Amino acid sequence: MALWETKALDSETFNRVKEIIQTGKDLQTWRELHADETEIKKRKDVLEKFLVKISSEKDKPKARKKRRTKEPIFEKGTCLTFKLPSGNYGGAVVLEADKQTGFGYNLIVTTKINKSESPTIKDFENAKVLVVNFGNWENQPNITWYLPHRFNKEYSDLFETVGKTQVDKNYIPNGSEIRACFSGRWQLIIEPVTDQLEYEKVNGENKSFPLSELTGKKKWWKF
Repeated sequence: MALWETKALDSETFNRVKEIIQTGKDLQTWRELHADETEIKKRKDVLEKFLVKISSEKDKPKARKKRRTKEPIFEKGTCLTFKLPSGNYGGAVVLEADKQTGFGYNLIVTTKINKSESPTIKDFENAKVLVVNFGNWENQPNITWYLPHRFNKEYSDLFETVGKTQVDKNYIPNGSEIRACFSGRWQLIIEPVTDQLEYEKVNGENKSFPLSELTGKKKWWKF
């Protein structure tokens, strides 16, 4: 039907469909599945009408819908800073800008930056990754693929760009390079920072690893 509607139905496909309908192969499958003869009769009528329909070329082809692709918000390597409830600045780094799937994901990792002044590129390059273990978190780095569609309306005021750092490693959505979830809630970059830092004040600093291990300069940290 899709081929017929777009005037792309070739003779080979048409002849295969015609054979299936005229020989009753499709109806035999229904009988083997114990379909009611009344339903089989209805099916036969529908198939015959369908064959008549596709036997004549459609006057005007149905317009093909163009796939709308989305661009990622940030370029790979972009360093983001944001305000914490304490008034200090936190930081996150864009590990990947997805330009393959059409969804425009950004893979972003939150760091343990917690400074009274806006962090510099050097601060990001020397930063450690925020590994979360408060509440129900189980020692997982705060790394997520973020969708772009709600960013400009709801979250753009939360972040400022500091500059870019080099990221040599490549990441693919749903790839095996890293364990990461997907979300459209960009505030999840910020929210765990304060809770984790407060948790560590009581329970001791959680084991982390340098950001450089995610940018491709060192091997991936194993927990």
